[in-house]
Order: sequence, then C-alpha cells, then structure tokens
Amino acid sequence: MENRPDEKDFSLAREFAGKTYRRFTREDTGLPGPFEKTAHTEELIDSIEIFRFKVLTMLLTREGRTCSVCMACEEICPSGAMNVASGEAHWSKCIACLACVAACPEKALVINDMTGIWNGKLQMERITAEELQQKQGVLYF
Repeated sequence: MENRPDEKDFSLAREFAGKTYRRFTREDTGLPGPFEKTAHTEELIDSIEIFRFKVLTMLLTREGRTCSVCMACEEICPSGAMNVASGEAHWSKCIACLACVAACPEKALVINDMTGIWNGKLQMERITAEELQQKQGVLYF
C-alpha cells in the first residue's frame, strides 16, 4: 500500500513498544482487554497466517541496488534479522516491521510488490483501498 508505513503506523508501533515494556517490567499487570469478534473461521485465519509468513520470507532485499553499507538497516533491526552484507533479512528472524526500509538513507531496501495481496485483502474484507488506508491498528493489552 502506498505511503505506508506512515506516521499513524509509527505512532501505533511506539505505543505498542511502550505498553510491551510496561508489561515486561510488570509495571502493568493487567489482563488483555476484549478482542474484536470476526466473521472469519479459525481455518481461514490459520491459512492467512501461513500465507502471511510465506510472503514475509520474500520481503526485504536490495535486489542489486547500490548500498554504501552505512549499517543503518542492520543497527535498527530489532530482531537481528537484517544482514547488511547480503542486503537481505533472514526470513526466520524478520518481524516485517520495515524499520530497515524506513532507516535506509539511500532507499536501497525494497519490499516485493504486494498489490495482489492487498487486492485479495480488499476482496476478503469487502472494502475499498481508501477504506483500508483509513483503518487504524488495534492494540490488545
């Protein structure tokens, strides 16, 4: 989706990090709040998760683009997945936060074209691209 991640996404990520920190340090000992109900079956959700992880294994790469090896991508990677030498993220470590893409001063890192996947998401959710763009993530803490 164009123009993503955007400031709303980064804001949600910062909120998530803060809440997670408070949970891990036991500053917040509360239980998760109520979860949204979905019309999707567990089988469908499981198949989406499996597919999502297959897609993630194809994500971050330089695809031969010029890189000065500034290390910004590797240093910012929270899971240690990014390898500046190869220009790719390790598929089993990558959490697809895209911090490396946002941090790259040369815009050398790219993700594969997700147009087909987003079109499938739009059809499944029965919404327009504009409606999807306006959706706000939800944290359950």
